[in-house]
Amino acid sequence: MGLLLMAPAGCGAGAQDAVSERLGEVFRQAHAAGFNGSVLVTRGGAVLYRASFGMADQQRGSANVDATRYLGFSVNKPMTAVLVFQQIEAGRLSLDRRLDGVFPHLVSQPAAAITIGQLLSHTSGVEEIISAHQDRRITPADLATARVANTGKVAYSSSGFVILALVLEAVSGRSYAQLFDEQLRVPAGMRDSGLLRSGEEVPGLARGYRGRNGRRELAPLGLPPEVMEGAGSLYTTTADLARFDQALRAGTLLKEETQKLMYTHVTDDRAYGWSLAEQGGRYFPWHKGSFRGYAAVFVRQLHRHEMIAILSNDEEADMLALRTAVLRLLKRDAAGR
Repeated sequence: MGLLLMAPAGCGAGAQDAVSERLGEVFRQAHAAGFNGSVLVTRGGAVLYRASFGMADQQRGSANVDATRYLGFSVNKPMTAVLVFQQIEAGRLSLDRRLDGVFPHLVSQPAAAITIGQLLSHTSGVEEIISAHQDRRITPADLATARVANTGKVAYSSSGFVILALVLEAVSGRSYAQLFDEQLRVPAGMRDSGLLRSGEEVPGLARGYRGRNGRRELAPLGLPPEVMEGAGSLYTTTADLARFDQALRAGTLLKEETQKLMYTHVTDDRAYGWSLAEQGGRYFPWHKGSFRGYAAVFVRQLHRHEMIAILSNDEEADMLALRTAVLRLLKRDAAGR
């Protein structure tokens, strides 16, 4: 599935050039202030703005380009949510399915009553169990000793999505990596995305940096990426995030009614696997990701058919400020101002 390089419906070339120039000014100023990375903004499948800034690898002198791959970390979570809802469509899961209904050994354990919906909405109350096992991926056996408290209250949890990856494997009989590849990456045409693996070099992957004492230095990942499976082992490109957006819009990955369920408000700013934000009285799904050396944001402004993908190989990049600036420009442009 390729990007459609055409003018958006109802938007003349001059108007498109104007919004592109305004977006360009936002990112040129951001780069002057230290932003490094790639950005892609689309409306209705048409590219409004695309650019890359800074260095992918300072030592080798290689620049970030449109095809540069970045670690997306928690931008992985909405993709895991899509995989879960595919299993719901297939009748293998439901939002109220308890963990002891997937893993019988959890009966009478604290994690037994946690539901799929609670894991997706960060309301499960499960401890950050992956923090206790930073040398390996957790297993279903580890869930038997997991502590659970304040179920029903929002507490952001990467462990919840690692657990969801285990659930997906249990109900499908396939590995999370197989599901990601067969059920999401290939159908969406995300040819430059994948899951990071220990000891494997990813061609075209930007090196991650952080600021220290006024200098930009490498930021080692410091743990096996498999530890974050389901929650943050993703690498991707801005174009592949646009393809993910298009595949959702086309109904390739999930039915429209299933997507509406996925975007249901569970808490003020959370749906199932997605964050929710408001602009002009309308809510839209989005997610950010940041960890050692990288930052990312992915936005789907549904009613205007817009997509924003910003990927950076600097962990301090202010993705929320950039997201807000782009959304304001797009809103003004759509209103003809």
